[in-house]
Amino acid sequence: MIKKKACMAVLCFLAAAVMIIPAAGAREPEPEKIVVGVGGWAVEPTQRAVEELGFTEETGIEVEVVTRPGSPPEFLSQMSSAILGGTSPYDVIDIEDDVAIGFSRSGWLADLDPLFDDEFWDDWPEAMIEMTETWSRYDGELFRVPHNYEAQYFWYRKDILDSYGLQPPKTWDEMVEVGKAVTSGDRYGVSDGLRPGSLSRGVHHLSDPAGRGERLRHGTGI
Repeated sequence: MIKKKACMAVLCFLAAAVMIIPAAGAREPEPEKIVVGVGGWAVEPTQRAVEELGFTEETGIEVEVVTRPGSPPEFLSQMSSAILGGTSPYDVIDIEDDVAIGFSRSGWLADLDPLFDDEFWDDWPEAMIEMTETWSRYDGELFRVPHNYEAQYFWYRKDILDSYGLQPPKTWDEMVEVGKAVTSGDRYGVSDGLRPGSLSRGVHHLSDPAGRGERLRHGTGI
């Protein structure tokens, strides 16, 4: 049975994304329609971008933009069932970091390197290329192309750190040590929305793709 790989690509690269072929068997004709799965918040902007780019007029390929499951467990469940059945509900998907880790390591995403020549990266700042290499490449393959970046912030209580004679952490190891030092009673070193016992979403976003999430979860006692 032919297994169809899901391919994640930035919307403006849809023309390249349709070049993805099934993982096995003879090459299929280029599709007359592709299905793009995005988060609910991105459906309308994605549809508008397709129209403004004139993608269908340029390629003759119709684009259907659909809402994919919002929660990682639900999304993983949907994709697992589909791929085990030899198919995929999407041709192109837009996914966040926490989902991308599982998808890439399961072999569900096609390698995008062959779709872009060296000139594609010419206007990318070095910092963005470095983050792409760290967060969007697995086992030597580029499994997604970022279409935006968001700044992540850690807020800290200066009075608490001052009372312990501590400086704000600048490395993951320092984060572990500071977290241990200021965790006491019902106060946790890192919290999400001031809810005790919750690990900061910022830590997940920043550390999980780099493989440091487990260290922080088990090392800080938070």
